[in-house]
Amino acid sequence: MRNILFITLIILTISACDLYDSKYPITEKPMTEVPENLLGEWVVSSTNDESYKLPVGEIQVLDWGNGEALILWRLYKDYGEQIPQPIPIKAWISKVNDKEYVNINLLGDEENTYNFYKYNNPKPDRLELNYLEGTLKLEFDSSAALYKYIAENQTEFESYFSDEWITYERWESLNWSAVNAWADRVDGMIIFDESMSISEFEATPTTELAAIGEEVIEGTAYILPELNTYHLTHTYNIRWRNPQKYLIRKNNGEYVKLMIENNVMLDVDKNLLYKKINVDILF
Repeated sequence: MRNILFITLIILTISACDLYDSKYPITEKPMTEVPENLLGEWVVSSTNDESYKLPVGEIQVLDWGNGEALILWRLYKDYGEQIPQPIPIKAWISKVNDKEYVNINLLGDEENTYNFYKYNNPKPDRLELNYLEGTLKLEFDSSAALYKYIAENQTEFESYFSDEWITYERWESLNWSAVNAWADRVDGMIIFDESMSISEFEATPTTELAAIGEEVIEGTAYILPELNTYHLTHTYNIRWRNPQKYLIRKNNGEYVKLMIENNVMLDVDKNLLYKKINVDILF
């Protein structure tokens, strides 16, 4: 169990190779409330070979009360598909000589160890984290002893934190290139008769669809700006009723097969799900 959680936390920091494990937190209780701006959903993103910006993972920060935060960590598979269950983490802030450190405790960790982070929140939609590395070899027999060491040797303690800051962005603030890239590389749009079933639309190759659909010229000017109002979100089973079916033709001859209904848009081939940014059902 411990090995799995340790590997998970390595992924959490993306590039961490060695975390400092402590038997004790810096302080047993929080020394400040959870900053309100840290609450919400944050995402680490990357760009794959096709230049689609996709999420690597996400943290959701919730106020647990009494100065503690519950962090739900989700990892992602290809094209933004999340693993079934989030990993719960308890966190709280300790202050030593006016500097803040975040105590991290993975719930369910049988060894009940703690890791330590620092954070910056330079902009409302950006969160930066770095972690205490395992190059610190000292062990402590209580939180009081750990706190005393930090207070008396803070410069030395700070030197054991990673030089690399992991950047998270607030999910709602992102403009995903998977949508935006279509706007300047599209020369046509094809729609399909409403009587075409979803299964037929999904199974028919795009070249065959292009031959039987109705090409729309004026509508193209409408739908391209409309695409920018959609936002990449979690993949789940959608209960379609009668979605509008589109085929977007790019300048390079490729097609993007879309279904849109009730503020939800699905890239059929890549299984990427989008919702409108400006509606309450975003999450």
